[in-house]
Amino acid sequence: MMNVWAVYVQPIGQLLLPIAIVTILLSVVAAFVAAAVTRQGEGLMLLYLSPFAWLGGVTGMIAGASQQAIVGAFVTGMLTVVTGLFSFIFAKDALAEWRPVLAMAVVLLSVSAVIGLSLGGISKKSWEAYERDRQTWNTQFEKVQVPALAVHRRYEYCRTRISPANIAQCDTLLTK
Repeated sequence: MMNVWAVYVQPIGQLLLPIAIVTILLSVVAAFVAAAVTRQGEGLMLLYLSPFAWLGGVTGMIAGASQQAIVGAFVTGMLTVVTGLFSFIFAKDALAEWRPVLAMAVVLLSVSAVIGLSLGGISKKSWEAYERDRQTWNTQFEKVQVPALAVHRRYEYCRTRISPANIAQCDTLLTK
């Protein structure tokens, strides 16, 4: 039977919960700062800035946890799209009131991406350490414990099948 805790809940607690806490805290702090600068409501700023925090945090977590070339290409593409969006908004005069918030969004995206990258790297290192420990245990089990159990089993079998007068003959199995 599959252990639900180990398969589903534990990865959520180790991967998603830290990045969720960080991105929520960064979003709330950035929303209050942006609201003070732009004289807009905190709720509106939170709605505008939190997607950038989540985008940076989750992308950083994925890149840090996998460290594969395709993820690097994906991150580069995502940053290109975001940069294009920012260029459009800066060039458009109708969106001039959002320009001060864009700087905060870029900082928020970058900071959450770096934090996500470090959390993903920590997660990857812990899984690699687990894999090394598991491989060491498997090797020890296969090379030490299984042969010892086989000898013990032969010894017990010998003791049950041989007469009590010749029980010393079973001791030779322990030296093999």
